[in-house]
Amino acid sequence: MSGWIKLHRKLKEWEWYNDSQMVHLFIHLLFGANYEAKQWKGVTVNRGQIITGRKQLSKETGISEQSIRTCMERLKSTNELTIKSTNRYSIITICNYDSYQLSEDDSNQPTNQPNPNKQPATNQQLTTTKKLKKDKELKEFNTRPAPFQFYTADELWANEHTAKQMLEYHLNETIDVSSRNKDFIERSLEWIVSHFGVDKNTEIADFGCGPGLYTTKLAERDAIVTGIDFSENSLKYAKQVAAKKDLKINYVLTNYLDFETTNSFDLLTMIMCDFCALSPEQRKIMLSKFYSLLKPDGSVLLDVYSLNSFNQKEESATYELNQLNGFWSPEDYYCYVNTFKYEKEKVILDKYTIIEESRKRVVYNWQQYFSKDSLRKEFEENGFKVEEIYSDVAGSTYNPETTEFAVVAKKP
Repeated sequence: MSGWIKLHRKLKEWEWYNDSQMVHLFIHLLFGANYEAKQWKGVTVNRGQIITGRKQLSKETGISEQSIRTCMERLKSTNELTIKSTNRYSIITICNYDSYQLSEDDSNQPTNQPNPNKQPATNQQLTTTKKLKKDKELKEFNTRPAPFQFYTADELWANEHTAKQMLEYHLNETIDVSSRNKDFIERSLEWIVSHFGVDKNTEIADFGCGPGLYTTKLAERDAIVTGIDFSENSLKYAKQVAAKKDLKINYVLTNYLDFETTNSFDLLTMIMCDFCALSPEQRKIMLSKFYSLLKPDGSVLLDVYSLNSFNQKEESATYELNQLNGFWSPEDYYCYVNTFKYEKEKVILDKYTIIEESRKRVVYNWQQYFSKDSLRKEFEENGFKVEEIYSDVAGSTYNPETTEFAVVAKKP
């Protein structure tokens, strides 16, 4: 492949410019994207698109697959690119590709054309330009993406500032935000230990373990416990607690979609409706992983949001200075919050556009809502049988009016 791309000095003002891996990957994608539409195995790959995958990109750039995943999600979150995945490959579309690559007609034009109107722009023209820019930004803030089009979980859990805020929510024993309240956790643990016969031979993996509120208690009951989370801050706290209590808990810092081990488990847990934050493709990956990790007679326990909860949600748009009491940044910021409701897919999106003095970023908080039948269908499509349904992970009798429910699934 030959030819030119163009980069403006304004790239130095790009919010990701100081992240060498982000810059490396993005420029690599620019170099690899189609200059014009072409056919590939019966698929039309348009101008500005490239067919590739994480393994291939890792091989070509020398960047790890995990870092490739993180960089791609960040580039999606700031609308630099979109990704359409299939079972065999991914089509990456570079947004505004024409800004980086001249068309054939444009390439014949001089690059520094004089302005035929030698008069300076009027104040009215400048005002109009600024207004158009603001209108464009407001339209962007209020744009509804396709369900699960962008994924920015790392902004919540891996960002240093927000990770500290999330840990504070985790450790607040009186509220149900990042974790359940203390009384519920105690009741839930008693039920789990009793229902699944947890003892010194029980091997348990808790996906999205956070600061170890469940893993610590399970290890105190002599279970063999593994905790998986990609918040370094939360796992650091969990490890400190385990060391203080002299508990042997295997904590793994990774995105649980990427978790790999040769061990198998009697019980897999995913609590606090973490399953709902995953896209359909990610949920399929997660259930496939559960299936491979589970012992023949093992169980999966997880909870989800119900359609009753979905029906209570309404679309909204709000604007606030330092929204959530400084949750998003230690510096002053403005936050636009758009709540979008997707009736067909039963999905809710809280879209946070955070504007700081030095940068603008968007965080997408997706939640999938389930009926008993829709959740059972997903499990069955991935080889499981849902054997029990409860109102929560404390074993409460199922109530059709509940806003959440929990399931126990096994291999048939």
